[in-house]
Amino acid sequence: MTDTNGTRAVESFQDSPGMAGLKAILRETFGARADGVTPATTAADIPGWDSLQMVNIILAVQSRFGIVLRNRDIDAIDCVGDFASLIDRMIG
Repeated sequence: MTDTNGTRAVESFQDSPGMAGLKAILRETFGARADGVTPATTAADIPGWDSLQMVNIILAVQSRFGIVLRNRDIDAIDCVGDFASLIDRMIG
């Protein structure tokens, strides 16, 4: 994420509701394997994050945030940062 001056705004993004909630869900799902999750983290970076776990994570996100994720939105997720940004946009 960048601010209007083009500088990294990672610190504020790390504290966003979407990122905080997603990190909590990943810790609940993967335990210590989710330590050190950053916006650039991908499913390939966390052992055991397969398609079944992705479904569980999506369901947990929908339940925690009271949102419904559409297939086209899910298909656009490449990393944790993408997922957190999507959550933040949906919860407004």
